[in-house]
Amino acid sequence: MSDPMNQPKAPSDAAITKFQEAELRIRNPTIAIKLWGEFFSEEEQKRLGGNLETAYANGVVAMWTQLHGGTYVRAVIEIAFRFNFLTPQSREWLLLETGELLNADAAYDDAILKNKLVLNSLTREVHWKRKLIDGPWSHEAKWSFVWELAKHAKVGLPVDSTTFGERKSADYVSKVKSELTNLVGFPIDLADAIRVIAKGTQKLMIDPSQIRLFEHHVGGEIREWTP
Repeated sequence: MSDPMNQPKAPSDAAITKFQEAELRIRNPTIAIKLWGEFFSEEEQKRLGGNLETAYANGVVAMWTQLHGGTYVRAVIEIAFRFNFLTPQSREWLLLETGELLNADAAYDDAILKNKLVLNSLTREVHWKRKLIDGPWSHEAKWSFVWELAKHAKVGLPVDSTTFGERKSADYVSKVKSELTNLVGFPIDLADAIRVIAKGTQKLMIDPSQIRLFEHHVGGEIREWTP
């Protein structure tokens, strides 16, 4: 049985009211049109089906979560903030009140539990479906490969030799992929998700919302990388 003393505090009445106001203001076709035309890149539009009507079929919030992942509550707050319906102070307050404001370490632990692929560039850890992959991540080229592969997939893009420097051979991506995926213990389903798109070009075929990247900063801290 869970300890009631350790349960998160429920949002205040003021926070609930503020959230509902924000929710009401963003749930309309005008916001969808503006998100599509002013905020989403061409690549993001493609990930949403390439058509506004298709993208909006499940509502504005679904458009956001399909691209960025996260909860319904987080999406409402972030969309409202983008349209200046919330001040920076109100955004942070609502995130705190709703339990969406996690520090980076807590967010990292939470991501491992909830998302398929999670990388931490400080510790050079790679988690796949909650399990730590024991790989040659101290090797700079191998780490760079898996990091860039995931980072590009997060925005719906493939990688090729130019991703890793102008002097790399055209078959660089296929060689490094082969070296990694043939290692004992490398997840077969993750290997299968790295697919050839064109000659010398491959892409990690995972839903971007299921990829979480945490990069290191000065002082030994980590911060989540987002597009």
